Amino acid sequence: MTLLRVDRIENNTAVLENGGRFVNTDISLLPDGIKEGDILIRYKNGKYKYDKKRTRARKEELLKKQNSLFEKKENGK
Repeated sequence: MTLLRVDRIENNTAVLENGGRFVNTDISLLPDGIKEGDILIRYKNGKYKYDKKRTRARKEELLKKQNSLFEKKENGK
């Protein structure tokens, strides 16, 4: 099992990232409705699954970081 982040979607190709390495994958092989930032699980058999829990956790973490940066900026730090 490998975790991948959808970096971007270009035409019919999804660019997936794992640890700084990028892989181009035909979007038809991926779950319907995926979008940039989503986390996918790739199994050894080549199938992909959308990981809702990890995607939500990642988005919450990024939002906390963003809010922290704005708080520092507003406080003059």
